[in-house]
Amino acid sequence: MHYATEISRLKTYYAGLEAAQHLDVPQSLRDEMAEDLADPKTEDYYRESITFAFSVYLPVCNVMRYIVNNRILCEDIPDIVDSIDECTPQLPPEEIYKALQSVAPFAVPEYIRTIPCPSNVLEQLLQSFQDADCDTFVSLIKDNPCDLRPISVICSQLWPDVQPLLGLDEDEQLLVADTQTHRSRYGLEQDDVAIYDAGDRMYASMLRTEEDLNDETLEQYFEDYYRYLNVHLAAVLHLYWDDYDRFKQRERALLERLLLRPEYADTYKRLLHEYQYGDTFALPNDYFSRLSAVGTQLTEFMNPNPIIVKAGPEKFTQLVEYLAQQGYIADTPEEKYLFAYRFSGRMRPETLHPIVWHGKNNKPYELIYLVRNLTERGNYKKMRAFFTGPQWVKNNDSSYAIGASYQLKKFLYDLYPDLPNQL
Repeated sequence: MHYATEISRLKTYYAGLEAAQHLDVPQSLRDEMAEDLADPKTEDYYRESITFAFSVYLPVCNVMRYIVNNRILCEDIPDIVDSIDECTPQLPPEEIYKALQSVAPFAVPEYIRTIPCPSNVLEQLLQSFQDADCDTFVSLIKDNPCDLRPISVICSQLWPDVQPLLGLDEDEQLLVADTQTHRSRYGLEQDDVAIYDAGDRMYASMLRTEEDLNDETLEQYFEDYYRYLNVHLAAVLHLYWDDYDRFKQRERALLERLLLRPEYADTYKRLLHEYQYGDTFALPNDYFSRLSAVGTQLTEFMNPNPIIVKAGPEKFTQLVEYLAQQGYIADTPEEKYLFAYRFSGRMRPETLHPIVWHGKNNKPYELIYLVRNLTERGNYKKMRAFFTGPQWVKNNDSSYAIGASYQLKKFLYDLYPDLPNQL
């Protein structure tokens, strides 16, 4: 019986997930936007911001809200309860009731059951919420010994529903209200300077339109609005990438389908690249414990020598940095991560290209030496596919490793003295 209930809940959850991407936009607003976007005279700044807001930003935020409110926070309940202490603040019952309205009906009981209170009171709380009876819900809490600390923490982390914003009549009210609603989001730091600066800048532009509405102030307003949406969505994406392993495959597929829409695909890829590589090259501590690429991607890399894996990512990082500093490969994070991938199969870059190898006297001897020592079996066919630049030898590649620079051999030996037949 319990198994059947879980299956039913899962089906309900995924049905709601799919529905979350579709905004219930009032027909009048939908018609107005469609007419504006179809009009060739519509200014590009309006077209760009409105298209992005309704095609990418709002659907992504609504899907994220659904996932956080109805699954992730549910899973976090034990940790939240364990974190409660005497100093944990309690929200007024009216705020708790309002916050729970952003949760799907199947998940609400899990949150209400975190309220320590008599069993009969708990059942009445569940029933009053189901009946949409806020007065009774509030009275039950006020008239009985209810500890609101756990549910207050949960409610403070719930993402508010964007849907009420779509019922507003005027576009400007919609845009401004949207910013205010999204200032407090699950997982986002309250002192996120970029988000606040972008929001404040947009508010200032809005005030200027109220004082003097003309083409210039209106254009500035929409440009600042568009900038705010991008800044906030970038912060949401960092939350998504930071907790990537917590998202289910279907959740990821839906989010990335929205994020790769034409209005945002290039920006999304750029932000992901910056998130993955940043301004510096540093392999994570779990680099070699991550799964290597599978299936057809086996042709994209060489399997690392077990001695290299055992020595860990810190030494591997030092080797890649050395090769870049010596000019064998370009000294950029992108090229270093690509080199590491070619010799490990971990952390696949989004795009692959041949690495330009600058060997001594335009010879491939140092690269051959590395392939022979860093990989399980020297695959020189892959070497030629992964690298470009040197004058390749005609045959018997491994025999040319002896011609590699002594400095490189010494550096590799100092890093990995257990590798056989180095010097």
